[in-house]
Amino acid sequence: MTVEDDDAFWLHAADPGVDICDPSLTVDQCLDVILSELEAHVSLDVPCSVVEIGCGIGRLSNPLHERREAWVFGVDINPRFIERARSEGPPVGSPCYIVDDGLSHFRDQEVTAVYAMAVFQHIDNTRKRAYIKQVGRVLHPGGVFVFQYVEGTHSSRCMHDALIGDVREWCTAAGLVVAAMRKAQQELAE
Repeated sequence: MTVEDDDAFWLHAADPGVDICDPSLTVDQCLDVILSELEAHVSLDVPCSVVEIGCGIGRLSNPLHERREAWVFGVDINPRFIERARSEGPPVGSPCYIVDDGLSHFRDQEVTAVYAMAVFQHIDNTRKRAYIKQVGRVLHPGGVFVFQYVEGTHSSRCMHDALIGDVREWCTAAGLVVAAMRKAQQELAE
């Protein structure tokens, strides 16, 4: 697959009207789940900062900004996604979109909440650990990090090669307290 094919694949998969984690969910439903998890730990109704790792074209960052007073920052490695997110977002203010393969733009303990959906299963373990370590560095004491993670074995484009216990250890090593882990149940076809 060429870079252009890869970009075309992700542009197709990042349809702003569909949740790429679960095509049966709308963006609003996905955002409801994320907000529920974030707000179980922090208030997003006061000025605060929220970072989305792997924001893509802003399909979650833009509506999050519309729903809450938070300063929203979207981070993605793909400059074409960031360009599109910026063009479809509000003309001024939040969300702010940053091209980066990490959280180097943020100072220590500067961020109230971080979330990542459909990101970690697409990167290798070294980068997963690096992101988790950076979240530990930038997250306020009492802040929250919510992320979706797929456990399993390496398969096609997805790097499902770390057990959830490993991910828990990486979080602990980064100074994060694991408050909850929820395992989705996949229904098997009969």
